[in-house]
Amino acid sequence: MIEVIANWSETGKSDGLVPAMYARNAASDLTELVAKLPKVSGFDSEIEFVLGYKPLYLGLLPDPDSQDLSAWQGFQGRAFRNAAAVETDDPHELRREWIDLVHELATFVAKRRRIAKARQHGQDRRKPS
Repeated sequence: MIEVIANWSETGKSDGLVPAMYARNAASDLTELVAKLPKVSGFDSEIEFVLGYKPLYLGLLPDPDSQDLSAWQGFQGRAFRNAAAVETDDPHELRREWIDLVHELATFVAKRRRIAKARQHGQDRRKPS
């Protein structure tokens, strides 16, 4: 799915229509991938993955952290909404939604990977040689 979207983004062409069934399968794959990313990145929870730490109380999060958590949930919601595509939906609009979603998610995840590397580097330094 990501290769297809990258091609759409680079060429500006969709190489045909986006069938609704393809959107549903892609949405399922993407939401499954998003759910696995925290564990794959070495975090115990989505919250730690998104923030880089485990907050003591979610109600006292600083605004930027709260916005990051909302964005993370928003990615999942957008993928699920794309899964609701039907044959009568505009394929060009659906293509644009997928391109935007994958680009924004990639940017978001890249930051989390930097957090994970910094965290791993810090843990490695604390281990006795």
